[in-house]
Amino acid sequence: MTKVADDWYDLPRAAAGIRLYQTRDELREKNLHDTEEPPLETAPPPAGSEAYNVRTSDGTYNDLGCPRMGSAGMRFGRNVPLSEAFPDTSNLLTPSPRQVSLELLTRTVFQPATILNVIAAAWIQFMVHDWFMHKKGSWGHTHDIPLDENDSWPGRTMRVPKTPADPQKITGSQRPPAYVNENTHWWDGSHVYGSSPSAQASLRAGRDGKVLVSPSGRLGVDPATGLEITGFTENGWVGLSLLHGLFALEHNAICEEI
Repeated sequence: MTKVADDWYDLPRAAAGIRLYQTRDELREKNLHDTEEPPLETAPPPAGSEAYNVRTSDGTYNDLGCPRMGSAGMRFGRNVPLSEAFPDTSNLLTPSPRQVSLELLTRTVFQPATILNVIAAAWIQFMVHDWFMHKKGSWGHTHDIPLDENDSWPGRTMRVPKTPADPQKITGSQRPPAYVNENTHWWDGSHVYGSSPSAQASLRAGRDGKVLVSPSGRLGVDPATGLEITGFTENGWVGLSLLHGLFALEHNAICEEI
């Protein structure tokens, strides 16, 4: 029986490209809901712009028809209709997030993971860092979570800073809250290379297209922060350090080959 080529990877190259294009348009139409208001401007890059040939560090012109879509500093989109994106503030703490975390995550005996290891957790976090980083909240505006009397948490209230919503740009807007993303929204390697020209420049070696790696094969450390010199330094731990170092070495190995 002849197999019917339903998936793009089963098709000849030209047909596969068309199928991917159609799939992308369908996903954008039905699964991506724009939170920008007013809509972002649409204009192609100027003639001769490098945006036609290379990735920009801040994610602009990754979509050639909408320069700022998905770039650093833009609102994060939704994958549900905006009418369903309003927060249920009256029930936000019901059930208590603290109680949920205690019941799901408390361990009194060792429970081994039998289908994956800690590198899987590092990889997931590493990839999420490529496209997601909302602005940090302040201790002046917090979610205050009441605690039981016998809770081991210091104090009777757990305080969590609220993620600040982007101010509405249209008076009387009926849109739900939207949140600015500090990284580029694309899976474009920004966690390795940064999301701004200055961040990208800070980790470049300045020769042969390479990034900074010490003779021992480790990433450098910023003396001002104590953090490794890489594109994304939040939530660092040994698993992320391993992957950031690996990708830097792979980058430099490719530079050597070229």
